[in-house]
Amino acid sequence: MSAQRRLKIQILVDSVLGVAFLLAFQPRFTGQAVHEWMGLGLGAVVLVHLLLGWKWMVSVGQKLLGGLPGRTRVLYAVNLALLAAFIGAGVTGVLVSKVVFAHAEGNRILMGLHKLFGNGLLVLMGLHLALNWQWVVNLWNKYLGASQGATRTAIYANSREAQ
Repeated sequence: MSAQRRLKIQILVDSVLGVAFLLAFQPRFTGQAVHEWMGLGLGAVVLVHLLLGWKWMVSVGQKLLGGLPGRTRVLYAVNLALLAAFIGAGVTGVLVSKVVFAHAEGNRILMGLHKLFGNGLLVLMGLHLALNWQWVVNLWNKYLGASQGATRTAIYANSREAQ
């Protein structure tokens, strides 16, 4: 696969993942059926996201006990926590399903765990994005062909206007 094609796939997958998670996060806005189907769909998108970053995960995992920068170790730990939280949200989501698997009888403990995993995902995704922000900016710069300085200036200017 060409580098340009991989770049486009990465941007598409990551964008879909972020937007879909935010939409699925609140079933009262989307409805229960959409929430559950989007949750299942997110599993496939997360799998593609993991496959796209697999070389990094394996490479860092092999060097974890060696001389890696602290930031890299933190990012690796956040990624593992994200994976665990996503698996937890997925498993509990299936177990409390009212539409897709329609077998749940309102187990409050499982529903509480599902909400806990979902809230954890929200926090961890924010941290994951923050830790990878420069990489995201560089990825978009490559895709758009913009200069790194111009994009960074535009992002800074927009963030200052929002304050």
